[in-house]
Amino acid sequence: MKVLFVHGVGHMDDNLWWQEVWVNAVEKAMGPGSKITPQFMSYDSLFEENGAPSGRDYLKALLSLLVCRKEKSWHVRSHKPIGDKPLKNQIRWRVGMVAEFLIDEEMKQKWRKQFHDLLKDFQPDVVYAHSLGTLLTYDYLMHPDYKTEQQRWVYVTAASQLYHDRLDHVFKRPLEMPMVKRWINLNNPHDMVLAENQLVVRMDAQRTFEQHVVPWEATILFNHDEPGYIIQTSQSTDVWRRMPMLVKM
Repeated sequence: MKVLFVHGVGHMDDNLWWQEVWVNAVEKAMGPGSKITPQFMSYDSLFEENGAPSGRDYLKALLSLLVCRKEKSWHVRSHKPIGDKPLKNQIRWRVGMVAEFLIDEEMKQKWRKQFHDLLKDFQPDVVYAHSLGTLLTYDYLMHPDYKTEQQRWVYVTAASQLYHDRLDHVFKRPLEMPMVKRWINLNNPHDMVLAENQLVVRMDAQRTFEQHVVPWEATILFNHDEPGYIIQTSQSTDVWRRMPMLVKM
C-alpha cells in the first residue's frame, strides 16, 4: 500500500525526524506485519522563494488563522526541540506559512502543480494530510484545473482547520466532496490549534465521507500532534485496519 504524507507547518523539510515516526505509527496502526511504501510531499522551498511575509501579511493571517504548534520531543531522540531555534524562525515557519497560504496565489499555483506531478508519478493508494496539509490538499482538489479529475486514492485528513470559523471566507460551506475514492476525517475536539471543529461535507452518492472523533487531551498543544492522531485513531476505531480493504474498493 502506497501512502503519500503531506505535513503541516514547522519547516518539516528541514528536519526529517517525522518521516520515520509517521510511517511507524501507520504500520503499527494497521496491524502486525503491516508494511507501507511511503512518499513525502516536500514543499518548504515554495514558501522560501519569496522570503518571509511582511508584517502586513502576518497581520492578515493572524486575523484569519493563528497557528503556533509546539513539537513533541519524545517521538525520537534525534528530534530537535522547538526552543533550540530563534523565535523569529519559529514564527516564520508557523504563522508565516499560513500567511502565505492565505494571500499568495502564485505560491499555491506552484504547490498544486508540484502535488499534481507527485500524484501522477507516485500514484498513491492513500494521501494522509495533517493540519496545513489539509488546507493545501483540499485547495488542490477544489481548484478548477484539477477538480474534475478522478482520484484513485483514499483521502485521510487529520487536525484540519477547514471548518474553523475564521476560514469560512476561504472554503465554502458545507465543504464539497472531492473526486476521491473515499474521504476520512480524523477530529480531536480538544485540538487547540483551531482544528477542534468537525467537518460538514455535502454528501455525494458516488463517494463516501466518514468522520471519526478521537478525543484526547495532552499537555499544551500536543493534542495537535501528527502521529498522535494516527495512534489515537487506531486505539478507538478500525480505520487503519480497514485501509488495505478500502483502497481496493
